[in-house]
Parts: sequence; structure tokens; C-alpha cells
Amino acid sequence: MKLRPGQKIKIEENDSVEFIHQVNSIMESLIFKYDVGEIVFVKIKNWFDHKWLNFTGKSIVHFPTLDPDWGRDESLDTVSLSEVTIPPFNPKRVIYSKFFRLKNTGNEEVGKAIQIYQRSTENRQRLVADYTQDGLLLWFSSNTKTNQKGSLMVYRSQNNSVDSWYVSFENINGWRATKAKGINLDAIHNHAFMNG
Repeated sequence: MKLRPGQKIKIEENDSVEFIHQVNSIMESLIFKYDVGEIVFVKIKNWFDHKWLNFTGKSIVHFPTLDPDWGRDESLDTVSLSEVTIPPFNPKRVIYSKFFRLKNTGNEEVGKAIQIYQRSTENRQRLVADYTQDGLLLWFSSNTKTNQKGSLMVYRSQNNSVDSWYVSFENINGWRATKAKGINLDAIHNHAFMNG
């Protein structure tokens, strides 16, 4: 399936043309393969790493202390849930987000902002499957021309199931995938996850 120009990610001033072409190609191929009805893509300020994949937020863990002069002992602990939540990027990092429908799904949620201000504990309530039951969500990094590296994170929600993966790209004599989580790096290089 070929997306119309208004449905593709536009190349902006500090974007690597090659990186954006790769992300658009991946998006088109995934739409074709999975026949999804809703697409959301979000441009994030600068590069982000694989730790955002299936990340829900942080919670405070309290430790008992025997010495009252020490006060409270606390630590932040990463939270990941069995149900996949929308990654809690700070909305200040969002350059833009865009959505479009390829089918009439009747879903009103997907038209709402995907990155919102909220407490970390509220992130646990923002399930991908509640946001879309027939969708493809993509987050990709900005400033790829300057950084010479880029990030792409994909969540696919269909039939009450959410699949997700992350890929980091670098410009090493041409743009290529260098690290992956949730998908085999060879599958990215060989486009084995895509049809056509």
C-alpha cells in the first residue's frame, strides 16, 4: 500500500532524508502487512533509547531504616506491566503527532493526544489496547541530520494483542539499523518483517 503524501512523515530542516525515507518505508510495509485501520506517528525531540520500549514509568520504593537521622530511604524503580501502556514521553519532547484512519473503526480515542501531562501512577491506566484496537503507533526521533543516529519504536495493536519493538539507526557509510529490541536485527536488515 502506498500512503498519500499527507499521510507520510514529512522531512523537516534537521532530518536526515534517508532516515525519514526508511521510517516511511517501514510504516507503509507494516500497514500493508497488518491491514491496520489507524495510524499514529509521533516525532520526539532528539534520539531516545530502547529503555522506552514497554516502559510504563517509575515508582517510589520505600526502604525501612534503622537510623532515624538518615530520614527516609527511597529509590526509584522502573515499572513495566503485563499490559502494554503508551510510553510516557514528556509532552515537551513531542515535536508533533499525527493520526489518520484507513478504515472507519469508530474509535474516538485515537484522535486524542497520545502524549499527555500526568502523574507516573496514571501512566499505568493508559493502555495501548484502550487507545486503539486496530492500530499502528510509531515514535521516531528528530535531529537525525545532526545526531547521525535515529530511533524508531513501533507498537501494533490488533485483536486485544499488542506487539512492540525498537530499532536504533546510525549513519555509518549509509543509514542502517544497528541495535534492536523486540525484533531481530536481521529482520530489519532483510526487511523480513515486511511484505513487498
